[in-house]
Amino acid sequence: MHWLRWRKWGDASIVKHHFKTPELIKAKLKRCSVCRKTKPYAEFNKNKSTIDNYQDNCRECIRKNNLRIKNKFNGLYATWQSMKKRCYSPKCKAYKYYGGRGIEVCKEWQDSFQVFYDWAKNKHRKGLEIDRKNNDGNYTPENCRFVTRIENMKNSSLRGFAKY
Repeated sequence: MHWLRWRKWGDASIVKHHFKTPELIKAKLKRCSVCRKTKPYAEFNKNKSTIDNYQDNCRECIRKNNLRIKNKFNGLYATWQSMKKRCYSPKCKAYKYYGGRGIEVCKEWQDSFQVFYDWAKNKHRKGLEIDRKNNDGNYTPENCRFVTRIENMKNSSLRGFAKY
């Protein structure tokens, strides 16, 4: 249905977001939902789950958002997301070593980034990784700490020794 027909029933900007205008179709352009600029398709990432196979946000806006999150929480937001992904997403490559072994994230951390951030903000520094003291235990405040990559590898259940 043509997007102009919807103007009388609601906000045209919402409709334009969901329905392509004839001008955009001819020019092979897309409107970013964040910055509202009209840009060529080459400036959008592909996404097969959308109607036109492109994300709604342009690459520049996605990059700005990722930097904002990264700078705001000193990398802890990415640590929190990765921790949950390893434990609960079977599509994650590391799932078999975490969620597949029954390792979980405590309920407080799983439900709220703010709770995790409050626990970690004074312990975390750049270059440190989250580590479980008991390698078979869950991600809980009592069982977690921040260590260097080398220390984290020493506590790994996957450690193996090369034979020459």
